[in-house]
Parts: sequence; C-alpha cells; structure tokens
Amino acid sequence: MSISRKSERELRKLLQRLSDNQIKKLVDGIDVSPFPVLLASEYERRFGYDKPTIKKILTKIRKEMREEQNKQWVILNKFKKELDVMKNTRISDRGLDELSEKSITQIQNKRSFALTNMQKYCDLLSKSSRKLEELEYKYTSLHYD
Repeated sequence: MSISRKSERELRKLLQRLSDNQIKKLVDGIDVSPFPVLLASEYERRFGYDKPTIKKILTKIRKEMREEQNKQWVILNKFKKELDVMKNTRISDRGLDELSEKSITQIQNKRSFALTNMQKYCDLLSKSSRKLEELEYKYTSLHYD
C-alpha cells in the first residue's frame, strides 16, 4: 500500500517535529516501520550518514522484497493449478454428444470458476509486482555504498 503524496508530506512534517530521541527510537524499531525511507532521510538529515543505521533500514527493505517475491511465487503456483484445471476439463466435440446436460454444466462451472481465480491471481500478481517495484526503488534510493 503506497502513501499518497499528501500523507507523505504530513508524515515528513511529523518526523521533523519529533525529538532526536524519538527519531532514534523509531530507527531502533525499524523492523516494524511502514515508512523506512522517510525515516532514514530524516535520520540522515539530523545525524548525518550513519552506515549501520542505513544498513539496518536496507535490511528491512530487502526482507520486504523477499517476502513480496515469495508471495509472487505462491500466486504463480496457484495460477498454474487453475491452468491445470482448465486443461483437465477440456472436452472434445465427439465427447459432447455423450455427456449429459448436467455434466456439461458442471464442466462449464468448473472452468468458469478457474477463469475467475486466474483473473484474481493476475490482479494479485500485478499489485505485488508494483509493490516490489516500489521497494526496489526505495532500496536503490538509500543504497549509497
């Protein structure tokens, strides 16, 4: 979930109003921070470039990136399973005459459900891809080494 520009500005102002101790406490708890880049830039503005602190923030971003990649892998596997359902529910024109109306309806429903799931997985994959792209941008914007 990305922050809107207005929220980002408000968050920057809020971080600027915090005391040095509060900023340090936030950086110490970076593992639970939803805004590591903003926090890192405020920390750097106040205290200068502190390699261990920035590395800690980068580690958190890398962890989020790995989690997002794992999520994509799971989604792709689910998508593949739905594709297999589609393949296994194919019927030939000759076989169509032999099937009852109820069987044809069941096959159509199964395929329809698989298509719906595939569409859902495509949407999830698209969102995950955008999030991963965002995380990669954050990582490269902080990676000074």
